[in-house]
Amino acid sequence: MDLWRSELEITPAVIADLHCIVAELNGDCVGMAAVDNRRNPEGQLEHLWIRPDAHGRGIGGRLFEAVTQWCVSQGCRTVRIESDPDAILFYEKQGAVRAGAVPAPMPGAPDRVLPVVLWHVV
Repeated sequence: MDLWRSELEITPAVIADLHCIVAELNGDCVGMAAVDNRRNPEGQLEHLWIRPDAHGRGIGGRLFEAVTQWCVSQGCRTVRIESDPDAILFYEKQGAVRAGAVPAPMPGAPDRVLPVVLWHVV
């Protein structure tokens, strides 16, 4: 994980560069999503994280819906997601469809592949 920290860390630059949505539960941050719409009409989901102790409460689905609504308001027709392989079922449950795969941009994992899914919002 230390090798991947720079790719996964949510820095002030990430927050300034992307549209970020925060999920709170009882005043605590339990998740976040970040989306890039500079390739409009296709948005790119860059991050969607839920704190492990908040899994199973529907927070991921609500964050995904908020991303979708924001993308529609920005004129995006689809949201592209390079998914962690362990999260692919979550995105498919939301209605996204598989559209290929890309090499993971993670140092030390030359054979790791990320599934690409598309969520058609309009």
